[in-house]
Amino acid sequence: MVREERRVVIGGRPELWRLEWRTPPQPVCGPDSEDWWTCPCSGFAFGETGKLDLVRLREGHEVERFPLAPLFDSGEPPTDTDNAVLRRWDVRKSDWKYTNLEQPGRPTPVPGVRTRAQATAMKLADYDHDGHATEFFLQTETPPCGKHIGVVVGVSEKTPRLHGFGTALRPDKPLLMSESAWTALVQSQGSARVVVWACGDHASDHETELELSATSGEIRVTNREFQCSEDDKREQLISEEPL
Repeated sequence: MVREERRVVIGGRPELWRLEWRTPPQPVCGPDSEDWWTCPCSGFAFGETGKLDLVRLREGHEVERFPLAPLFDSGEPPTDTDNAVLRRWDVRKSDWKYTNLEQPGRPTPVPGVRTRAQATAMKLADYDHDGHATEFFLQTETPPCGKHIGVVVGVSEKTPRLHGFGTALRPDKPLLMSESAWTALVQSQGSARVVVWACGDHASDHETELELSATSGEIRVTNREFQCSEDDKREQLISEEPL
């Protein structure tokens, strides 16, 4: 079952990339559920879950198939099975009036969701700065509210097969990082710093900053932890680790 298609040029040759469900997906965080607006559903509502593959086709013939469900193994998607989760329709600000916060357990279905245009999953960009927009961000989990974590999937000049992108230090291990960090990297001129967990966020007594760089297809990330003061100000550096 084809979920989405995108045309891509790899090495001067046109390809068609498809997201394909192996079997009909099941709804998750749907517009009829009472939990679509909660933390575990952040970024996934209004979504679907199931076995999902990324497929490359060249001249109508399949040349590669990459299962995406294994990328969800280490996270906490809103499902208790080893499936992929993908947003089907975008959430609008006007949908929040149907959350029924005062009457939990009595959901009011959000009207008109299934008539909306399908959300775009493959937003191709050049995350590794190798000069080719042949990868996209895939959310795989949602820690405490608003922090969408995921990997970047696609091909690169150094690794011309479908894969989850890693760092120069650990190229074979897909790099799990917040969407805000991936966005900062792709929008940068090759380097960026981003706070992914701030002092006081969910009562945190430390702050996490990532230093990011990408040149010629190599991604480098350094994780730094800082102590926080009682009034939630960054203080001394606690640890520093390349990822």
